[in-house]
Amino acid sequence: MINFNFWRPREKFLILEIAPQKTSGLLLSLDAGRNLIPEKSWNNLQFDELSRRLKSLRKRKIIVSAHPTLATTVTFPAELKRESDNFIKPLTITELENLLAQEIGKIFNQRRSEAASKLKLHEIDTILVNYRVMGLKIDDHLVLNPIGFTGKTIKAVLELTFTTRGIFEYLKNIFNADGGFFFTELSRAALSSIAKIQEPPIGLLLLGVGKGRYFMLEKAAWGRVVYESGLGWSLGELLEAISLAFQASHGVVLELYEKYLKNDMSEHFRRSLGRVIRPVMMGFAKKLKESKLRGRVYLYSPLPLPIRTPSTIGGVSLNDLPLGGVTDKLGFRINLAQWQLPPDDVFTKLAPFFEFYGDKSDSEINQKLRRRLHWLIR
Repeated sequence: MINFNFWRPREKFLILEIAPQKTSGLLLSLDAGRNLIPEKSWNNLQFDELSRRLKSLRKRKIIVSAHPTLATTVTFPAELKRESDNFIKPLTITELENLLAQEIGKIFNQRRSEAASKLKLHEIDTILVNYRVMGLKIDDHLVLNPIGFTGKTIKAVLELTFTTRGIFEYLKNIFNADGGFFFTELSRAALSSIAKIQEPPIGLLLLGVGKGRYFMLEKAAWGRVVYESGLGWSLGELLEAISLAFQASHGVVLELYEKYLKNDMSEHFRRSLGRVIRPVMMGFAKKLKESKLRGRVYLYSPLPLPIRTPSTIGGVSLNDLPLGGVTDKLGFRINLAQWQLPPDDVFTKLAPFFEFYGDKSDSEINQKLRRRLHWLIR
């Protein structure tokens, strides 16, 4: 039998990664053999350049991922009670749509206030950009699609994703596009991807020059919930300690640190540098033990830490991000030589794609709900 998949056109994607200091872009394609191929990338897209490029990339599926300081997802259970006259009637998509719209309308201000608090914004600058309905039950019976069932009560897990007004204005051409888009935030995308291969609880630790943040995906009575908090430690402390000790510029500090990790320096100088690094890493271990992280925790750091992974500190087992495990589970193939990036960086770039590809929000319910609640995006 001839395999006609050979001639199947590639699926094409544009992934935008919005961080506090810059916006990165990646053109990605998926061929018939399930190979994920990076076509082109941009490290710092300016607004004018992004607007210009979007005009020529409209045929691509657009995936937007924001840093956790710029977007947050609020997850909560909802109980929708049908009118008594409808108990014995099969549920229709229109009735479900109305019940969900009414529920979100009632709780919207409260949930936006919660999101604004997380993002440290005024509520008026906290903009809803995505919502999903999951875990639907009718009279406590879990169903993939409740349409056509009879019952008194519908239960669901609702997710509302908020971002800043600045990002909304930056990307409003995408948000208002007829073809739609998929918006997520990095921690959610990473946890969602890891959950493909590991049952909760799942820990995620994101480090950077700013204070690190950690996230715990845990089971709840009504589904899954994510807890997050600051670690109180940053990579900047490590770099600053080296800079102060040797009166070195940022570039020289990075060079010294890289040589230290590779053991590419004299033993005498390495011991001197080690005496600077050791107390900073003891501070990291202390903050880790004081955190609510427990069990297996996946670490992302733009600079490698001077520790081996996996490594156990207190009750925390630090692990590299599971790129190979997730791609194997989802049936994708990756040639790392094409990416020219460390595996952890490839994972963070692809996590929004993994979440998008496994997402069920293109269901009829979510499509209709999104159109019905368009007025909430403002």
